[in-house]
Amino acid sequence: DRTAEPSRTRVLILIENLPLQRDARVTRQCRTLLEAGFEVTVICPASDEVMPSGLGRVRVIGYRCREATSVPGYIAEYAWAVLVMGSLTLREFLSPRRVDVIQTCNPPDVLALIAAPYRLVGRAYVFDHHDLVPELFEARYDGGHRFLDAAVRVAEWVGLRLATGVIATNDSVRHVALSRGGRAPEDVAVVRNGPEFARVAEAMKMHRPAKGDRKVAVWLGVMGPYDGVETIIEALAVAVHEAGRRDLYVTLIGDGERRGDVEALIDQLDLRDHVSLTGWVPQDEVISRVAGADIGLAPDPPGARLDHATVMKVMDYMAAGVPVVAFDSPETRVSVGEAGVFVEDHDPTAYAKAILGLIDDPEQLRDRGRAGRSRVERELSWEVQAQRYIRAIDDAFWHRSRRGAGARAELSSATGWSKSLFRRFRIQPEAKE
Repeated sequence: DRTAEPSRTRVLILIENLPLQRDARVTRQCRTLLEAGFEVTVICPASDEVMPSGLGRVRVIGYRCREATSVPGYIAEYAWAVLVMGSLTLREFLSPRRVDVIQTCNPPDVLALIAAPYRLVGRAYVFDHHDLVPELFEARYDGGHRFLDAAVRVAEWVGLRLATGVIATNDSVRHVALSRGGRAPEDVAVVRNGPEFARVAEAMKMHRPAKGDRKVAVWLGVMGPYDGVETIIEALAVAVHEAGRRDLYVTLIGDGERRGDVEALIDQLDLRDHVSLTGWVPQDEVISRVAGADIGLAPDPPGARLDHATVMKVMDYMAAGVPVVAFDSPETRVSVGEAGVFVEDHDPTAYAKAILGLIDDPEQLRDRGRAGRSRVERELSWEVQAQRYIRAIDDAFWHRSRRGAGARAELSSATGWSKSLFRRFRIQPEAKE
């Protein structure tokens, strides 16, 4: 009998890799929780950026951190995060304002170390599984650190096993929770990365920048080592210098550790007049900027990571009615469908040909843009996904006592825990294709 008032339920969300202002998924979750009557507190890296609209009642606790670029740096970053975020979490649990549900958002998976102890006292723990960290690690280091590769697999398993409930971004990630995490199907809910369609419609009423005769392609995201931004620049060089397309321009919305490398490549290939780097822009402005483009670019390289990932940027492109050019992968095809063109070969020349083939076909541009916008409105919008998210939080909260007892029994047996851990990770890593 779920008769308790939601306003008495407080959700604490932990984010390590981004400030709340930059995390579109978590800001949507926060709005949904507030609208449902929950109290929301977020612990995340501090930022002076403008908070997206509708989040005025979210209590944000920021801490200072430094973004890592190397293996020792990541170890130090995550150790610091566990120490500081763990201390702030303990302070919140000791405060008069009771915390009922704690949600961790990966990466990294080690945030489970902060949340797990509170299961022993009957609190609900929800693991929001954004990314597959073992696949991210392999994409970055190509299996060059076997010990750390095993460590990230253990961390993922611990996060999945200890959670009251798991939220997956798509069916591929859900399968990982069931197989690698050993979770029961009823414990894992799929909540996709859909844009808020009502906000998209409002943003698209804003003035679009005049393009004149220019053809504009847009990219949106974090400039990391596995996001493929350099591929865009190399493809642009093919289009401009080899195909003579002086009318083609690219707008890069976002920032990250590889921005310096991207700017150096732009200068090296003499493309300064064809590229605009905006840096981070407020979330409320993203769609209006995207809507001013002809096509959206998703250059994430093929591989195990992309095979399981829902690329968030393509949802924003589709919601704005902008067709997509992406490298082929199972999950990207599921998300994009008829709204995009897929490139089989991971090659800048092939990517450039796909861009030009789509951008020079007004009828195809129109049809694919409409298909994407319609698909988001009917199936992928956050308005649809929000119902699943609230149901997952609700289930975790109302079943926390039963699951908390299970956690106490599981964690109290050191022998059973160690045997389970070694049994799970005695297998060899999956062979690369």
